[in-house]
Amino acid sequence: MVTAEVYVGLRPLDRERGDDLFGGLRFLPSSPAAAKRAGLWRYEEARRGRQAATSDSSIAAIAAIAIEHAAILVTGNVAHFQVPGLTLHELPRDGGGPARR
Repeated sequence: MVTAEVYVGLRPLDRERGDDLFGGLRFLPSSPAAAKRAGLWRYEEARRGRQAATSDSSIAAIAAIAIEHAAILVTGNVAHFQVPGLTLHELPRDGGGPARR
């Protein structure tokens, strides 16, 4: 999921940099437990009538997988990942700024 999102935004001239980035990363597998957690988040948000980021299947699944592996989720969009128990690191935008959680 994450790899696809990055490549959608890459210009042809930047694709080699994308290859370099992903060549050095470890990919975390999903599991039935993570899928269940993501589905339950979506269920709860819908029942509360809220349009939270976890109402998106991809966002919920990414968050659940990160929690399952006790991984830090690195993102440029921390607002989409406001999930209890998830550790976030925000990518700097426009030259930086402190990381938020």
